[in-house]
Amino acid sequence: MSSLYVILHCYENSVRCFIEKIFSKELGDNWWEQVANSEMLEKVERVKNKEIKNK
Repeated sequence: MSSLYVILHCYENSVRCFIEKIFSKELGDNWWEQVANSEMLEKVERVKNKEIKNK
């Protein structure tokens, strides 16, 4: 199971990098402000707060 986790972790990071490169190329460095809606921003804030709380 741990080997599958490593593979999935690497795949997820690769996809995130790919998406970031595409959006940065098409929309510039502030692409997140252009594509994120209020629901997405709230979810990100909740996740960040949860991570800080559960360190």
